[in-house]
Amino acid sequence: MLPTVHSEMPDPLVLGIQALDLAYERHMVARDGHSLLLAWASAAECVWWICALDEQLHELHKTAYEVARRADSDGKYVDGLRWVRDRHTHQLPITSELDRTPFLGGKSGRDFYISPGFIWLPVDQVPDDPKNRRPDLREVYAELIAGTKSSGALYCARRWLRSSVEQWARSEDT
Repeated sequence: MLPTVHSEMPDPLVLGIQALDLAYERHMVARDGHSLLLAWASAAECVWWICALDEQLHELHKTAYEVARRADSDGKYVDGLRWVRDRHTHQLPITSELDRTPFLGGKSGRDFYISPGFIWLPVDQVPDDPKNRRPDLREVYAELIAGTKSSGALYCARRWLRSSVEQWARSEDT
């Protein structure tokens, strides 16, 4: 568990993780309450904190951090979420929707849904920037994130960042 205050850890990283945790909790509540606006807003906040923390860790540890992140199964989600963050910043699209996968279809023709929450939209439904200088990020989104529960990608990136802040913030290597 990440400590609230740790003398060897830079406070901004700890505060960033705490802010990410709070945004993630709000996302889970909104997801469970089926509020698209609140789920989208809290997911966008999570994505922003994920990218901000990732950039700070990269700034501190350069290539070593990036190599470690890209080799980690949870760390790979950060690049896909960076593509989402760039879309939110440049186009302001809705990037998730209520999962309407039918569970049971009744004789009345009405489907019964047990939704796992919100899902990230398929890559072809999210506007891309024609000036996108990082098509590799779009590919990561398409491979790992598109069509999955919104909470899953956020959870994986959050788990990577929590462990990274614990590991990399204490590291003397840069």
